[in-house]
Amino acid sequence: LMLRGAYTYGHALDYGSSYEQSNGLIDPFNYAYGYGDSQYDARQRLVIQYQYNIPNWGFGVIPRQISAGWGLSGVTTFQTGFPIQLSESDYRSYACSGAISFYGCWDRPKVVGTVKEYSNPRTSPNNDWFNPTAYKPEDYGTLGNAGRNVPYHGPGINDFDMSFWKDTTFAEHTTLQLRLDMFNVWNHANFANPSGNVISGTFGQILNTTGTGRILQLSAHVTF
Repeated sequence: LMLRGAYTYGHALDYGSSYEQSNGLIDPFNYAYGYGDSQYDARQRLVIQYQYNIPNWGFGVIPRQISAGWGLSGVTTFQTGFPIQLSESDYRSYACSGAISFYGCWDRPKVVGTVKEYSNPRTSPNNDWFNPTAYKPEDYGTLGNAGRNVPYHGPGINDFDMSFWKDTTFAEHTTLQLRLDMFNVWNHANFANPSGNVISGTFGQILNTTGTGRILQLSAHVTF
């Protein structure tokens, strides 16, 4: 039996994860306005790997070709989500233009209500990840007061991959392995980040998933 795991905690903060998020371009008189979680800030990650070579369970009665050579392994991954970048694409601040931006404009919405995050988009209103009514487009000629990449992080990763195999030895140097590989064993839906654009019709709503559904793969290997 082999079991190992790795847990990582990290918190990446910066003044801009792309050129056009750099604070000097937004408000050179308020440097803190651009400070926030990095776009790649995944706060916590846990990965567990295991392998179990199952002992011969034939008790000397069942032939080894049947009772020996079984094994099980897998990798389980949990990770918190990446930040949701709140934005406003009407260019109301007059400080940005879609005609010249490369990565995207830095305009942000204005906070007008209770900032609230939901834990389950399946049961929240309209599949919301957070309360969209807490924001509206910023006033013309102003910068919105919503924080950069805060307070919301999107859904994380919950993934179980497993393999199950049987090795059968036919001769001293010949082995047949029958193997079943299973990806996303429980067919868990890993949701994608919602739209953070306040003027979008789907602002704050979880509508897509990332990764794949359950995948099963059968294979046979002959070693000689």
